[in-house]
Amino acid sequence: MARVPRIADIPQQLSPKAFWDLFGRLEHAELDFKRGVPADIRDTIAAMAMTHGGLIVHGVDDRRVIVGCPLSQNTQDRITRIATECGVDVQLLALTVGDLELTVCAVPEIRGRIVTTPDGRLLRRVGGDSQPLRGDAMARFVRDREHRAGEDEPLAIVDLLAFDLAAVNQALAADGRPAVTADGIERALTDLGVAVPAAPPLKSRVLRAAQVLFASDPRKSVCGAAVQLMRRAGVDPGPGPSSAREECAGPLADTMDCCLRFVAAHTRQFETVTGSRREALSEYPELVLREAIVNALAHRVRRQLLLPVVLPQLRMLPAILRMIVPAISDESRAAAPTAGSRPPGVPPGRRARRGTGRAPDPDPDNPSHLVNRRGRPGHPGPPRRSITSPMHY
Repeated sequence: MARVPRIADIPQQLSPKAFWDLFGRLEHAELDFKRGVPADIRDTIAAMAMTHGGLIVHGVDDRRVIVGCPLSQNTQDRITRIATECGVDVQLLALTVGDLELTVCAVPEIRGRIVTTPDGRLLRRVGGDSQPLRGDAMARFVRDREHRAGEDEPLAIVDLLAFDLAAVNQALAADGRPAVTADGIERALTDLGVAVPAAPPLKSRVLRAAQVLFASDPRKSVCGAAVQLMRRAGVDPGPGPSSAREECAGPLADTMDCCLRFVAAHTRQFETVTGSRREALSEYPELVLREAIVNALAHRVRRQLLLPVVLPQLRMLPAILRMIVPAISDESRAAAPTAGSRPPGVPPGRRARRGTGRAPDPDPDNPSHLVNRRGRPGHPGPPRRSITSPMHY
């Protein structure tokens, strides 16, 4: 299959012969020539986005004569407006061929969601034409796209300076790789699996996951890539007025630390004494909070919502924690009752009398029942599961 050059590899000035040697004269799935900026580029942009991406060269007519199409404000606004109607982010490049200026539009391949024309047609590139999908072919195509996660969608506009070098090196160290300088960020993202090795037509196929994980401010290119936390005052039923509010954004590791600091600042601390040892316990286990927040963020990205994640009011967290406490590792809490255990003073082979060995119902505002217990109070509950490997962000 014919391939087009990466937009980053296209010189800004070419002779006519070098231009045709670089692009060729035949249109194909990844290349289309336009005299100006006609309305039918809606079909071309939508079809390329649903195939393999491609380049649209504005300023070449159907006879393959270079007539020119400068990248003026009107040209840029018209192309970006049409691309926005289709839900696609494109890149534009001003290219001088001889004495004429052309405009090159790079369309990325979109994965994880469906791109249609404004009137709802689903198109794919077949040779140099854009053909609609119908019937069973459309159903198969949609089912295949639905099984791809939103974080695997490539970014059309990539600014490597927007990535936090410290966050990237932290992930590399956790993966057993050496640290890199600013010049090696693109290669580092590829090694970490959040960028696909460079392929046309984009400068770099960096995935949305990289922006969420390592960008200093991912909200600039991924709408709503932030976590909103709120502490409400009052008692149930119904939420009361907010007493504290914070929005966390940045590399995911820093966002997690921000969330944990907020929760720690607005919850209580408990102390336990064992012999001569005094230990401070948080109201909510850090491991459980980290797991809950990461899972919430992961579900948002996979569903392509990418909206601010609003955590429940902290008074509701005990009920949430009761459901996920069995996932805490054995080392993070004291041993819980095992299956077949009995209350003290009850001989083997005899059942405890009614009420023996039962604890009072837990107070939803007191998380102490989360320690040394699992399942329902007074019952052994399901066996504990351990987290077998640490989480890397």
